[in-house]
Amino acid sequence: MVSPMPDKTVKMDKGSINPKLDKLISSLDNFDNINKKMGTIVGSQEISGEAADALSESLLVLVSYGEQYSLVIRNLKEVIVDYCKSVEEIDKTAANAVSKGV
Repeated sequence: MVSPMPDKTVKMDKGSINPKLDKLISSLDNFDNINKKMGTIVGSQEISGEAADALSESLLVLVSYGEQYSLVIRNLKEVIVDYCKSVEEIDKTAANAVSKGV
């Protein structure tokens, strides 16, 4: 008896994707709020001296990177949602990689 070839695709569970992405966006909103607070604190400091200036510059760079990170993740969410709307099945290898966080 010939064994059937295993399926190479799996059905996408679209119902579980949106809540997880919403949770990610909620975390990003919290991250953005912290970033804004850091920017406000750095911008309103009246401390002088080279060390304070260097710290302020470093924090501003950190805030800038945080904003860029948040924007990339938000755009990625839109790509994922659009992809999920157009695809019914996903390759098993890709599904396994996604489920493992790769």
